[in-house]
Amino acid sequence: RRTIYLGGAVDFINVEGIPGVDFSNQVAPGAVGDTAESVQTRVTYNNGGAWQALAPPAVDVSGKPISCQGTCALHLHGSSSWDVGTWETRLGSVYSHRSAPGVILATGNVGHALSFDPTKVNTYLSRDSGNTWFEILQGPHIYEFGNKGGLIVAAKMASFGPANKIQFSRDEGESWEDLPPTMPRAARKKLARAAGVERGSP
Repeated sequence: RRTIYLGGAVDFINVEGIPGVDFSNQVAPGAVGDTAESVQTRVTYNNGGAWQALAPPAVDVSGKPISCQGTCALHLHGSSSWDVGTWETRLGSVYSHRSAPGVILATGNVGHALSFDPTKVNTYLSRDSGNTWFEILQGPHIYEFGNKGGLIVAAKMASFGPANKIQFSRDEGESWEDLPPTMPRAARKKLARAAGVERGSP
C-alpha cells in the first residue's frame, strides 16, 4: 500500500522470465514532508511474502569502493520515472525480458533513498535476478539488450546531458565499445538484427 503511484504509473515491476521476483518502490515507514525524498526500493523473491532492501554494489564502475552515510542500499527507478515527464527529465526504469532470464538493467543510486537528481544516478545490472548488482555505467542511460542478454546497447539519457556516443557490451557490462552516432542506419539495423534486439534498435 506504500507503493509509489505517480501520473498513472505504478512502481511495481515483475522480473520477466523469473516468477515470484518483483520490485517495488515504496515510501519509507514514518516518512514526513516530501515523500519524494523517502522512496526506497524493495524486492521480493516469493510473490510478496517478504520484502527486503537491495544490497549495494561493493565498488563503482571505476573499481573504487562505494560508501555512504547511514543506511546504505541500492534504490532503482521504476515506471513512474520513465512514464512521467519528458526526454529531458526521464530516468530509465527496471528492465528485464523473458529471453534473458535473470538479467536486469536499471538506473538508480546507493544511499538511504532513491535520488531523482540525474547527477547522482548511475546505471546498474544484475545477472542473478536482483540478488547482486554491479554499477556498469556512470550516469543514467537508456538501454536495451539482445542475444539473450549477450549484447547490451546503451546511450546517455538526455536528463544527464547530450549523448555523443552509443556504447555496446558483449560481456554483460564488463567492458564497453563505442559506436559513433553517425554510424549509418543500415549498419545500426544490422547490429540490431545480429543481436536479436527485442524492443527496437537503438
